[in-house]
Amino acid sequence: MPTGWAIVIVVQWLAIAALTIVVLGVLRQMASLLERAAAGPVMRIQSPAAEVGTRLPVFASAGDGGVTEPATLLGGRPAVMLFLSAGCAPCLSLTAEIASSDLPGELSRSLIAVIDPGSESVVRLPAGVRVLAVPDDECARVLGVHGRPFAMAVNADGVITAKQPVNTVAQLTGMATSAWSLDRVP
Repeated sequence: MPTGWAIVIVVQWLAIAALTIVVLGVLRQMASLLERAAAGPVMRIQSPAAEVGTRLPVFASAGDGGVTEPATLLGGRPAVMLFLSAGCAPCLSLTAEIASSDLPGELSRSLIAVIDPGSESVVRLPAGVRVLAVPDDECARVLGVHGRPFAMAVNADGVITAKQPVNTVAQLTGMATSAWSLDRVP
């Protein structure tokens, strides 16, 4: 009987030793992965294409000769560009909220909805809102907008004063008001 217990104890110690070796191997792998992750580049959600404080770049659009010049788009006035998509539930909810609410003064005159060409019949906006059709890949590549709904405030000189995701009219109004107050827009 003592020999049986000795065998059980030896097997248990061998199992513990094997488990310790496996755990140490996993920890070593994790350490090297963490080191590589720490040394890697920082992930950016928005590309550096059109950042706050830079001028709105020229970009491709459907109509208007295929190119949109910021000066022509803005007409010497500040604007809020609202990027929407027909396949985006929050975008459709936001457009319904815009259609059913009274936008405050300057925002009602300056809102420009930017949508993918062909989405005009799905994304329904009030008659006073200007609609600009810009392909999604152009929004991402040139304007640095990858997600929807997203808003970008631009002053009368074409300088981007704010960029952020928005899901409600209150967020859209707050972003525009904040951006314009910094730029002294009435």
